[in-house]
Amino acid sequence: MVALSTLSLIVGWSLLYITPIFFSVLASIFVFRVYRKLLGWLKFLVIAGLLILAVQTFTYSGFGFSFEGLFYGVSFALRFLTLILLVFIFVHTTPTRKLVEAFSFLPYPLSFMLMLSLNMLPRIEDLAKTIVNAQKARGLNFKTLNVFKVYPPILIPLLSKTLEKSQQLALALQTRGFE
Repeated sequence: MVALSTLSLIVGWSLLYITPIFFSVLASIFVFRVYRKLLGWLKFLVIAGLLILAVQTFTYSGFGFSFEGLFYGVSFALRFLTLILLVFIFVHTTPTRKLVEAFSFLPYPLSFMLMLSLNMLPRIEDLAKTIVNAQKARGLNFKTLNVFKVYPPILIPLLSKTLEKSQQLALALQTRGFE
């Protein structure tokens, strides 16, 4: 399902192709019961989709509003959201052992890199929750709509800790002789 939907999103640029795929992916979120895990990411996904829509709408043909840009922005935002949701469903419904078997046709370094990156996603999610809870304990108000005051206290430590963990992992792999 994931590969077929992704291929359809790459080939079809029209909203006639993208919209049914988007709604089938939304339905599959409820079928596979991963909607509770998605709730934490929902605000980010909506903001990212609206940002893509706004940028495409006002910069498609120069700087100004155009209906072609609006159409392109809607299709691009739906495509982006659908791909993100597909990856989310794929990662949260497939056991790691099955993922390893699925990527066994790739060269070993590439499949190992892909598995490490997929393995890091839940860890980054847990780290983000920890940082959000720590910032709430320090008195950060998430109810404000000022994005420039809310997200940097979360994103900067998240990026720092993620890079630190990646560096530790790279050092461990080098120590064990993986190249």
